[in-house]
Amino acid sequence: MIADEQADWPDPSSPLQADAGEKYFVLHDFGAEKIDLNEKDPTRNMYGPSSDTGTFAFIPQTRDSSRPIYGRSRPFEQYRVTSTKYERGEDIGVTDQMVNDAVQTKTLPALQKKQENKLPNLARKLWKGLEGGKSDEDKRSVINQALNDHGFTDKVAKKNAETRDGEITKALTFLKQGGTHSTSALWAVESLCKKLTAIKNYPFKKREKQDCQDYLNAMNARNERIAARVNIEIEPPAQQTFETLGLPGQPDAYTDTQYCTIARLYATLSRHANHFLHVTTHFMEDCRLPQHGGHSDPRRFNLERLYREIAGIFGHPTGSTYGVKYRTTSTTQCEKGAPISTEIDPTRSNKKKNAKKPK
Repeated sequence: MIADEQADWPDPSSPLQADAGEKYFVLHDFGAEKIDLNEKDPTRNMYGPSSDTGTFAFIPQTRDSSRPIYGRSRPFEQYRVTSTKYERGEDIGVTDQMVNDAVQTKTLPALQKKQENKLPNLARKLWKGLEGGKSDEDKRSVINQALNDHGFTDKVAKKNAETRDGEITKALTFLKQGGTHSTSALWAVESLCKKLTAIKNYPFKKREKQDCQDYLNAMNARNERIAARVNIEIEPPAQQTFETLGLPGQPDAYTDTQYCTIARLYATLSRHANHFLHVTTHFMEDCRLPQHGGHSDPRRFNLERLYREIAGIFGHPTGSTYGVKYRTTSTTQCEKGAPISTEIDPTRSNKKKNAKKPK
């Protein structure tokens, strides 16, 4: 996994920079229907554009939870599938007024659906106009080049759910007929628009040039969000139904070993990034969307307990925090704009060198 890169990482004793908000450590939980971590190779099809998730690491509970199961070969990749609505950019172009109007007219679900399909629909519209008259062979060549542009090497193809040829066919099918969203298809239109807008006086039709620019702006925002995040999926207890969020006084759903493993992974990735990552949750990521994604994970997860583990690793005082400090009590509060309290202390450093007390 990432062990081969560690030689280039900062010395563990060197102080880390507290660049709040630059890179995020996003916590999720998942159900057994998503992945069976007890399989011999549970992440065999989880790398590449046909993966079901952009998860960097899984923290198991039903098998050895002292070791993460890595779904990706390196952190902070720019080109991968998304893990949240925020990464997908479903908030782009939505104003508070649009949301308020949708609430008043009871059309919020329609607005949510429109935002979910906005970028894929624009991709199909552009593809139809720019590539509509070309042969399938020419179109497949464009998609293949886009895969290369986005790091789809032969090594990645071996871990992808689809072969290279299958990936091209999947993207082409979506661009022609719609259906299940295809990351490769979005990449293909991104590469095509970059190429054509760079050509002076290219004969775009009607709004094609502006549509291409709008598309590239949205993809750039999406790529920046993806590259700034690692997504961590935590396995909850087997056969457990979560109906509540992680609130004070509720039983904890995770084991001591899982908390230790997550804290060690946080410390490792912070050293890789050379600054303290900002801990957040799937709930908080999609909570910032005006139309809210409806996710509530990681459910019954104790952030204070995680922060104690992290503070112990770095030798920081009890009470140090590394991101979001609490969970709101319901998604309704989130929709009403409940505050998200965070604290990244710029004086924090490793206890072996230049240790200082937080303010």
